[in-house]
Amino acid sequence: MLKNFFFLLIGIILGFYFAIFIEHYIPLNFSNTINLTINPSIFLSTLVTIAVAYYVARVLSQQNETEKQEKHLLIEYFKNFQTQCTETVNKILDCSSFDTAFFQKFKFLRKKLDSSIKLAKHQNFVDEEISVKLHETLTDVWELLTNESNYDEDGIKAEHKSLANNKMIEIDELIFKIIVEINRIK
Repeated sequence: MLKNFFFLLIGIILGFYFAIFIEHYIPLNFSNTINLTINPSIFLSTLVTIAVAYYVARVLSQQNETEKQEKHLLIEYFKNFQTQCTETVNKILDCSSFDTAFFQKFKFLRKKLDSSIKLAKHQNFVDEEISVKLHETLTDVWELLTNESNYDEDGIKAEHKSLANNKMIEIDELIFKIIVEINRIK
């Protein structure tokens, strides 16, 4: 207790001498009146800055977020197509005989590719050249795997399997290019 009192006394004494020092050696004056003036140009500038900040925060950021979501959904759609295409082709390649159900599977894949490309074209995300090349490559795979003469008693012939696998690699590359194009657009 005595220790706290001692520190309090020293603090009061130092504060008193510090106040005298400031009063005599440092010119510090306070005015008794308050001036209130408004500069119209600064006021207008402040209002415009607030309006621009509101516009950027509300309108532009919402538009950017919407566009990012559209890009993400379209990319997921292409990835989903790529996965389904690969799975379908692998199932057909592993099949031991020709089946007419292959036509239906490829019909579905072609429709899915058409819808994906239409969506991408609608948003101006994809180049016409890549989309045509992707259609041609999928058609080549379709012709290889749905032509009954390409099958023997063990399933699809080895040379046609190799060609189909090479075409699938081309499809993967083209889808990758489309995804890169979608991501490049700002």
